[in-house]
Amino acid sequence: MAYYVTDVISRLWIEARSAFYVTGSTAKGPMRAGNLPAFISTQEAEQFTSQRGGKVLGFADVDDALVAKLGGQAVHAY
Repeated sequence: MAYYVTDVISRLWIEARSAFYVTGSTAKGPMRAGNLPAFISTQEAEQFTSQRGGKVLGFADVDDALVAKLGGQAVHAY
């Protein structure tokens, strides 16, 4: 199975397993919740953290607990 994410800089789809992610930055996602921006290179991810804070992670470091923290605070009724 293939997984893709959008590179923050180029806006192109990149393979998720080879991307680098930033957690704990000031960036917010489209629903104003936490965000996990993806980058094609560690250099771009590190440059982002120097401006917005956070920590650079590889795909293997993104686990269920981290993803759960990104869920935001909105309650959705069905």
